[in-house]
Amino acid sequence: MKHHHLTFKNTLKIKEIGVEKWLSQQEAEHICKCGGKKLWFSTKCNNKEC
Repeated sequence: MKHHHLTFKNTLKIKEIGVEKWLSQQEAEHICKCGGKKLWFSTKCNNKEC
């Protein structure tokens, strides 16, 4: 599965920066400039106006 490699990468990052900071970074990456949430592994949010 393509996304399984991210599990290991994310685990290392969490170990490096801590879970709270990692969660904050993940939230920032998955919120569109319009404020909409991006779907899992999506590069765009689900707002059709973006």
